[in-house]
Amino acid sequence: MLMGFTMKFFFGLVFSTILLLLPGVGSSSIWALPAQRKVYRSAHTLKQVWRIVKTNVYDASIIRTFFTQGSYHHLQNEIKKAKSLADFARVVNTFFDGISVLGTSFLTNEDPLFYLVHSYGISSRPYVNPIWHIGMITKRKGSQHIISGLLEGYPGMKAGLQRGDILLQVNGKPFHPITSFCCGSLVRVKVQRRQTNMVVFLRPVREWLHNSLLQAQYNSLKIIQSGQKKFGYIHVWTTTGVQAVQTLKRLMSHGKLSGIDGLIVDLRGGFGDFQYMYWHSYLAFFLQHRKNYVPLFLVDQLKRKKKVISPSSLFKPIDNHEHSPLCDKDTYYPPFLLTPKLLAQIKELKKRYCNIHRFRGSRTPLVLLINKETQGFKELLALQLKVAHRAFLIGEATAGVWIKQQVYLAKARRFSLVVGTHKVLFSSLLLRMARVTPHLVQKKSIVQRGVRFLLKQTSQKR
Repeated sequence: MLMGFTMKFFFGLVFSTILLLLPGVGSSSIWALPAQRKVYRSAHTLKQVWRIVKTNVYDASIIRTFFTQGSYHHLQNEIKKAKSLADFARVVNTFFDGISVLGTSFLTNEDPLFYLVHSYGISSRPYVNPIWHIGMITKRKGSQHIISGLLEGYPGMKAGLQRGDILLQVNGKPFHPITSFCCGSLVRVKVQRRQTNMVVFLRPVREWLHNSLLQAQYNSLKIIQSGQKKFGYIHVWTTTGVQAVQTLKRLMSHGKLSGIDGLIVDLRGGFGDFQYMYWHSYLAFFLQHRKNYVPLFLVDQLKRKKKVISPSSLFKPIDNHEHSPLCDKDTYYPPFLLTPKLLAQIKELKKRYCNIHRFRGSRTPLVLLINKETQGFKELLALQLKVAHRAFLIGEATAGVWIKQQVYLAKARRFSLVVGTHKVLFSSLLLRMARVTPHLVQKKSIVQRGVRFLLKQTSQKR
């Protein structure tokens, strides 16, 4: 589901941003700008940014109201004062934030989000290099960088850092999301926890950020034993691309989850890219019947509505059989076709391609953990499962940003532009600033509260 954004993720050293959101980055386009030395002062750069956003942004009323000649001249005067590419980005993003255009941002190579956005496609052709990080997600509040999430199995969590810690220094220098961690050497990190300063030592890792999210997702799998009951826990850090679908599929069919009495799926934090081509795949993990699927639509600035999925559509995102009627339990086969040979073939195909339907995730009691950082695709998934009465939601209300995005890559390889191009329609409901509210509001001990709910529910069934 990427993003002027209301929340921007800083991944470990790695995420630290101005509340920016990236719910849904679509396919990337090459932004044919010259690799100028002082590109941040280039009138051509601003002209390209202005043209791309004005042509593609999701709301025509924003264009009419704010994209005026006067606004353009004001921006021209402001960028003349820019002393760096970061200053140029600050001017442009301040304009986007001021007019409340969602999912639109100018990203530079000094921004961790830049590396995240361009790392999920590394299976084909890497656009950026891996970076050094310690596996934490931070949010920026004024001049402070506050840890809002820690990736399972990464140095930050292993060293004992916690959500809410304020990052002060790394090796005696002020924390910077890109330059503080380098070269794999041991670093000294000073943080403030409540009113006390403390120091931890850790060794950064060098990875593509999206790969780190996927690995942390796999590392998060655990079994929580409570009396005679056994509950599974998975933290979904990313929903971007086919790699994320395949990772979740492996987790959902993992042997550890066999025989569980309930499942807790943590949707807090991370990256919720809205790539609608995988929507059907995620629903199949948690919904047993297609009749519970709600159709989605995308609406552009010309109010053209595009249907992206329907309950009856045949959608095959991973292989030739995945999520086809072959894998549905309610699929009808005419008796005269069911020869012994055909039955054997169907059985073999189901064994090979329908693993997720053998998992009890589509039937077992389900709890979703959400907060205001549950955005984009993950926010949409929470809404779908709530509407279908499939899951019990615990946590805080989501941000309510429902925008599909497009990434434009600059040939200079130092910056890129992310544009919110479409609004999302959920059935007949236009999802704009419509937050997903939990059944139970809870800010602390949220996992433990989910376990107590599952214990109560499974005890009642018994």
